[in-house]
Amino acid sequence: MVRERPEAWSEQNADRFTLIAMTVGGLIFGAIFGAIFLPILYGFVASFLDWNAKVPHLRWAFALGGAGFSGFRAYLRGRKQIRRRQATRGVAEDLGMQYSADASEELRDELGTLFGDRGGIRVSNTVHREVDSARIVVADMQYRHSSGSNSDTKVTNQTIAYFTADQLQFPRLELQPEGVLLTLMTSLLGDNDIDFDDYPEFSKQYHLTGVNPQMVRQLFGRELLEHFTRNPGWQVKADGKRLLLFRPRKRFDPSHLEGFIDEAMETFSHFMTASYDLADATSTASSGVPSSDGSLGDAGVMPSLLAAAIERSRVTPAELERFLTAPTPRDVPLNIRRQRLGGGSLVASILGCLFLTAGVVMAAVAIFVLEGPMTEDRVVVSIFGTLLPLVGGVMAYFAIRYRYQNSRLLRHGSVAEGHIEAVQRTDTTINNQRQYKLKVRFSDQLGRRTSTCNIYGKVAEAARQRHQEGQPVRILYDRSAPQRILWADAFTLAKF
Repeated sequence: MVRERPEAWSEQNADRFTLIAMTVGGLIFGAIFGAIFLPILYGFVASFLDWNAKVPHLRWAFALGGAGFSGFRAYLRGRKQIRRRQATRGVAEDLGMQYSADASEELRDELGTLFGDRGGIRVSNTVHREVDSARIVVADMQYRHSSGSNSDTKVTNQTIAYFTADQLQFPRLELQPEGVLLTLMTSLLGDNDIDFDDYPEFSKQYHLTGVNPQMVRQLFGRELLEHFTRNPGWQVKADGKRLLLFRPRKRFDPSHLEGFIDEAMETFSHFMTASYDLADATSTASSGVPSSDGSLGDAGVMPSLLAAAIERSRVTPAELERFLTAPTPRDVPLNIRRQRLGGGSLVASILGCLFLTAGVVMAAVAIFVLEGPMTEDRVVVSIFGTLLPLVGGVMAYFAIRYRYQNSRLLRHGSVAEGHIEAVQRTDTTINNQRQYKLKVRFSDQLGRRTSTCNIYGKVAEAARQRHQEGQPVRILYDRSAPQRILWADAFTLAKF
């Protein structure tokens, strides 16, 4: 009798658990949706069509129907996900590469940085290997992003190839297929397309932008331009030692994964050659290698409307110094207030109060207006009259508390110098910005202590650098609650 390997047994059990969890979740969701919302919809339709027929146990029928439909759909989705995982694992074994069902925290951080800390990034089915001192990772990536001014959210699934190599140094750039909407948007943002007169077909197929256009032009020599001219449809993000390649909104079937890896490896080899050529060219130039830190200063002049919007929240070092040295209670400049409090907490406060008020009104209607036996209408109104005040009350409480605590920190907070002990990534995203926990050691009126605060997006990169270099940081802390702090220097680091 052949014994199964423990790791194979563990993988099979993980697949079974995933399938069961997805199916049960679908059953519960379908039952709740069917019991609460479908009878309301049925009532509207019946009233509109003037139906008078009474259907016995209608709510139970809708609940069972919703549970069955949603549970079966979730089961099929789970089976598809497990089959993809198993097939991808087989491809990795055939290619002599390693497979992981989930991505490491480090990989998620790196990809989040390349995508501007776009919220909701999920990475799974990673196939990875070290190749000639370079790391290659091929994976499924899903991310949520806004689809325009109406704040709708889109979910995009695609297969990515991610490369890192310590000896490489790319300028920050993005290459993507050309499009009318893309041209209009980047024109608004001041990100002009980098075209090449000698390669009109490339310029027609692709939209190329970069923080330092001169360096990007030097990187894209004949070899890269001819390669992408022959191979349209790629999207590339590069910064420093990192390079990300993918076909926008295309997730490859595992049976085609090997071909995608071959194409990505060929493209990466062209970028490696171009990077070495760029390093050789810039090392002999008297000006040295331009910085690729992505500062906004090299991006060109932005249109006045967008520049004005950004300028309203920008804080200069001189403004920060005047603010921190002012006696308490301080007058908080509007740009610092915008950065710290933002508009989200105000909107959440208003919505929370509206939900609370609507729920109280519905509860009063259920108690005092809809008298008599507990009809279906009275049950529905009672449910919403209970849920809305709970949701609204919690939302309003946390939003108002956030604004009060941070306003107090800004006006009455004491300034202290400290040192960063850790920058820890969380699984939370707010306004498409990844949240991190910043742990700072400092001294207050009672002695030395360690407190934490939240930071977001690119500010975390600066915090990590200061932590590695051992540089001191300035914080504001509440004397009555010293565990409540904010990193004051972050006001000049935040980018919008």
